[in-house]
Amino acid sequence: MFSLVSYFEGTGANFRALFEPGGHMSRICELYEDLGAADSRWRHVEGALFARHYCEILGGMPTMVTGLSLPCCSKAKWKAGSMLPAKIYLTALVVL
Repeated sequence: MFSLVSYFEGTGANFRALFEPGGHMSRICELYEDLGAADSRWRHVEGALFARHYCEILGGMPTMVTGLSLPCCSKAKWKAGSMLPAKIYLTALVVL
């Protein structure tokens, strides 16, 4: 078995640049498409990404809460000489 993993780094509006034409995520996913490991559905991942801030009362104290859904990495894997479907992983966090 052989795997190819690509890690992403970005915060705020910066992670949206990964999906722009020529962006890191776009280039990797287009490679996966060319190899037959992915279809065009990867273009919908951008809609699942967010960084939101809101104020919550916790223990009687106003607390800033941040919810994040950011791209983490992608992975393509070959087994017995055949390529398996590529995957995109997201990191979901709640920060107090």
